[in-house]
Amino acid sequence: MSGKVTVPSLPEGKSSFWTRSERRLCLPCLLLGAICVYICRQALPIAAPDLSNHQGWSKSQTGTALSSFFWGYMCTQIPAGYISDRIGGISVATYAACVWVPLTLILPVLVSFSPSNTATLWLIIAYRVMLGALQGFYYPCIASILSKRVDKAGRAFSYALCASGTQFGVLFSGGAGSILLEYYGWQSVFYVMGAIGMAWLVLMITVVLPLDKQKSSQLAGLSAPEMQQSIPWGQFLPRAAFWAVIIGHICNNNAYFILVSWLPTYFKETFPEEKGWVYNVIPWIAAVPCRWSGGYLADRLIFKGYSATFVRKFMTCLGIMLPALGLLLIANTQEFSTALLLLALSLGLNTFHSGGIMVTPQDIAPSHAGAVFGVMNSAGSIPGFVGVYFAGYILETTKSWAAVFYRTSLVSMFGWLVFMVFGSAKQIVP
Repeated sequence: MSGKVTVPSLPEGKSSFWTRSERRLCLPCLLLGAICVYICRQALPIAAPDLSNHQGWSKSQTGTALSSFFWGYMCTQIPAGYISDRIGGISVATYAACVWVPLTLILPVLVSFSPSNTATLWLIIAYRVMLGALQGFYYPCIASILSKRVDKAGRAFSYALCASGTQFGVLFSGGAGSILLEYYGWQSVFYVMGAIGMAWLVLMITVVLPLDKQKSSQLAGLSAPEMQQSIPWGQFLPRAAFWAVIIGHICNNNAYFILVSWLPTYFKETFPEEKGWVYNVIPWIAAVPCRWSGGYLADRLIFKGYSATFVRKFMTCLGIMLPALGLLLIANTQEFSTALLLLALSLGLNTFHSGGIMVTPQDIAPSHAGAVFGVMNSAGSIPGFVGVYFAGYILETTKSWAAVFYRTSLVSMFGWLVFMVFGSAKQIVP
């Protein structure tokens, strides 16, 4: 075990970390941003069963439309982290949202002008690619922001708080989206999610962005030398710990993206008599308190003196291995209530990943956390289109959801094993 983490004392007004009042303002706004990211991202998976039936799409075509988000998402992760480390994550996240939020709002209007079902499919694919590319800026920005504005002993909970927007977003889009879909049609899902995104964007532009610029100007003397540093990839690439983070994240994301994209279809096909708002909401309810608890637990263990490496690996056991075992059980259940419970437990435990691999880039490279996170998340987006597409392909060829769950579980176990053997939170570069 290591000693407690302490923060160097800096002159008043020169600390790079947020004050308590700044943290209380900025973290909730970043949480709201993550919610908006996911409600806009989830608009299509929620609408997909009805939209694909209306358009006559096959499972493979639907899988292509869903997975195309990650074609764009993968491409912007590394530049997003690099730019965020240099000009500020809040600015970058806000400017990117100025495009993806309105894009979500107007999609139904664009579809209404489509001349054919095939043209609609290509339009949806183009929209998802653009959405993915623009939303790909958000989480590297979060990693960059927290590495500079929050001390090490508070980063896991801060990241968990922001990232819990994932679960809040899925809960809201699953509940409200299902109701909107049932009573007002698939178009209403995009209109409502886009309108909420616009409200958040106004808050960022009028309140948070000016505050961030004021903070940056106060620290101009401190941050200027840092901005001139190049990223020392030569020190990262030979290190097994660097690659363990990437592989572990890829395997964890494979399970997460498949579940997020295909759960509505799984429940609708396997349990057609059940209500959509139930299975689109209940599995995600445990995720929010679990994510916050996981972040708090990780920070508390570090505060108590446990090494960061031990904490990251312990949280990875909870966040990857246990959900993988849950998927094996889901593959063999035929009861709706059992499947619902197992998926809730698996998704809840998966959020402990936020106290493990997800914050490791901030441990191994504090000054380049955005760039390293961008590389990790770029690689982690690969299963978003490969895994999601092949899940659809497996379903189309085998007609078996169990085959999907078995494959997904095995991939997760492999990622867990790699990180347990080679992972480390020891600093590679400052």
